[in-house]
Amino acid sequence: MIADDDPDIRELLSITFIRAGFTVVAAADGRAALRAAEQQLPDAVLADMDMPGLTGERLCLAMRAHPRLRTVPMAVLSGTLYPQDSRCQRAGACMVMLEPVANKDLVTAIKHLVATGPHGHRPDHECCATPARLRPAEFLAVTGG
Repeated sequence: MIADDDPDIRELLSITFIRAGFTVVAAADGRAALRAAEQQLPDAVLADMDMPGLTGERLCLAMRAHPRLRTVPMAVLSGTLYPQDSRCQRAGACMVMLEPVANKDLVTAIKHLVATGPHGHRPDHECCATPARLRPAEFLAVTGG
C-alpha cells in the first residue's frame, strides 16, 4: 500500500511498484490508507510523512493500535525529517527513508519488509532492530542488498 497526498508522487510510486511485481493499493492520505488497510490487509505500507490530516507518523500509530493491522510492516518516506528525529520509530515504523531515495532502493526496502512479514515491532525484531532512519546506501548495507 502507498499513502501519499501528492497525486504525481502517488502515481509514480504506484507505477514503480507495479513494474516491480507488486499489487498496489494507493491512498491519497493517511485516513484513506487506514480505511483501505482495514478493507484489504496490506503486506506492507509505504507512507509519506507529511500528509494532511493523518501524517505518516499518525498512520503508523493508528495501525499499531488496530488489532488487525498492528503487525503490518510499515515504512515512512520523508523529505522533512532530520536523521535524529525518532518520532516514526517510536510510533512503530519499521524504517524511515529520508528523501531523495532512488526507486530501486524503495523497491528493495519494501521487498525486505514484505519478506520479513507481519511481526510485533519490538526493538529486538530483525526488521525493527536495524537503524530506523536510513538513507538508501545505509539500508542496502544493513540488508546486504
